[in-house]
Amino acid sequence: MKHLTPFIILLLLSACSANVNTSPPVNRASDAKLSYHPLGFYTDRIAANLLKNLPKRGLANNPNPKLAVTSFLPIEQLSLNQTDADELQLANQLAESMLSYAVNIGLDAVDFRLRQQVLLLPDHEQALSRTLDSLKQHSQADAVLTGTYVIQEDALIVNARLIDVQTNRVIAAATDYIPINVFWSEQQVMKRGDYLYRHSTTGDRK
Repeated sequence: MKHLTPFIILLLLSACSANVNTSPPVNRASDAKLSYHPLGFYTDRIAANLLKNLPKRGLANNPNPKLAVTSFLPIEQLSLNQTDADELQLANQLAESMLSYAVNIGLDAVDFRLRQQVLLLPDHEQALSRTLDSLKQHSQADAVLTGTYVIQEDALIVNARLIDVQTNRVIAAATDYIPINVFWSEQQVMKRGDYLYRHSTTGDRK
């Protein structure tokens, strides 16, 4: 090695460096579409944006309006009659999370599903119902928090709105994106390229 000229040594070092793997790191941008946050992280963000000005503005000269929250609906059908059990749970959970946020920031919320009397069953008590005849009659809400959603390959687009019941005026509106895997388990979500696809329990792709 001592007989090699500096020029030959330089050539050998250049050849060795050429064998080093200089490929760029794997692009993980598509992984950003997978979220590890719970649903509440996103619904709180939507509700905060929607309700941030309500205490200041009020509605219909009412500084403390009574707020009701209803299930979110698919934007095209505006009905949950044709949805599967997973999507029905999604729509109802969106509403429940929004209701929790509204109460936690001090708004006066009402639940129109309250029964006239608590139903006592052998293994549990039931205070809520969806049967009209068993519901308790109470004063009408002043405002309704509701919304629509669109299921895409990798995210759920949620459109929330706050409506004055007396005037039908939209007081506030907010739109946000929720990664699809927040609602469905990894077994039901399949990644293909940069997109996520949901498979229902019947095997259909959505």
